[in-house]
Amino acid sequence: MRKIFLSITVILCFAQPTFSQSYKVGILFDQFASVRWTIDSMHLRQSFEALDMSVDIQVAHSQLEVQKQQARAMIEAKVDALIIVAVDGSKLEDIVSEAKSNNIVVVAYARPILSSDIDFFIGYNNAEVGQQQALSVIKSMDQGKVMLINGPSSDNNAVVFRDNQLQVLQPYLESGAIQIVNDITLESWDEMSVLLKLYEIKPNMEEINAVIAATDNCVKALMEYVNDEEILKKIYITGQDPTSETIYRIEKSIQNMTALKPIQPLGKKTASLTRALLMGEKDLKFSTLNIEGNTLNAYLFNPTIINEDNIDVFKVLIK
Repeated sequence: MRKIFLSITVILCFAQPTFSQSYKVGILFDQFASVRWTIDSMHLRQSFEALDMSVDIQVAHSQLEVQKQQARAMIEAKVDALIIVAVDGSKLEDIVSEAKSNNIVVVAYARPILSSDIDFFIGYNNAEVGQQQALSVIKSMDQGKVMLINGPSSDNNAVVFRDNQLQVLQPYLESGAIQIVNDITLESWDEMSVLLKLYEIKPNMEEINAVIAATDNCVKALMEYVNDEEILKKIYITGQDPTSETIYRIEKSIQNMTALKPIQPLGKKTASLTRALLMGEKDLKFSTLNIEGNTLNAYLFNPTIINEDNIDVFKVLIK
């Protein structure tokens, strides 16, 4: 009897389920024109693969229908999760619906998707980014002329940046201390779109006191357009998503402020939360974000503001 009992015990022990179940994850990017997204793709791949999850990455080159085709192909391939950097977050509700009907976890990464059916949105507090950009300008001057450069209205983040910049500027606009001489909304985030718009409106940069540029990519294009570092040094310029080129600009007083949004923790948290949902875990401590009537579960990181006073501390992170 004892031998039989031991045999059964051994069989039961080996029959215990493993927790190393592998999942398939599809990651859809809008574009790779900005170096920021290639870095995101690297960290996302590393983070998911570290959790024994296979990854398929596709890029739509800013074409909505291409992104939808890629998403449907991944749904047909029976991925377990879709991580989406939306081309247009207001026009992916059909994809979200198809994915959810197939029990696929849907994550809006860095840009919200306007559907209450997504599992969660993960990104940075972009309201804070827009506010800090405008506040830094206010602190730099008592009065003057300001140019705004923000991304396409199809990207909710671009709308949030601009709305919060204007919220901070409003009292100064009403008093007449500050004037907005150019309020640029781009067709897309790529550098060429910024250059084309600048050449179209031909702003006189010698009359502008500050440029609230939403991203450092916009600053790079502005620098090419002006082609005179001495003119730019007289203008207070903001940005976000710094690269190694940002270090040069801040150290040379060509750019004055940027918002750092470290990508590695974003990738790790995306992977861990996605896996937790796939494993059936509850109570994941999301906050709630309401956008145009859609209530989204959200996990938001706060940005770090960088200027000439602290650039040395963050050089290693930016590079």
